Amino acid sequence: MKKVWQIVSVIVLAGMIALGLWLDFEHAKTGVIVCTDEMKLCPGGSYVERVPPVCQFALCPGEDFPD
Repeated sequence: MKKVWQIVSVIVLAGMIALGLWLDFEHAKTGVIVCTDEMKLCPGGSYVERVPPVCQFALCPGEDFPD
């Protein structure tokens, strides 16, 4: 039974690696940049998100330069 779990684990790991490589290839082919889905709380209580292509946070309302 232990051998079966080891084989299943290797297959799942290989599948995850293959999926990661495929996604990386697709990203390189399309040139689409996706930023992480994070939000920054601004002093006024509003939120801003990250903006491609550098994925830095957008400026808060009233800011002239990023923190």
